[in-house]
Amino acid sequence: MVAEVKAEGRTVFLSSHILPEVERTCDRVAIIREGKLIAVETIATLKERALRQIEIHFARPVPESALPR
Repeated sequence: MVAEVKAEGRTVFLSSHILPEVERTCDRVAIIREGKLIAVETIATLKERALRQIEIHFARPVPESALPR
């Protein structure tokens, strides 16, 4: 039903923390934190700004003193 309403060009408000669901349904996303609107962006823009976790594996042990703090 949501897809039908969207196809008609009507606005749909959807509350979800599941990004794949939001991507399938929405053109733009609003982020609300502590009751305040903090961003209205496209999915692509939000993905570009998303934090990423990188895991690095070294061939040999690295002393802790060699790592930045």
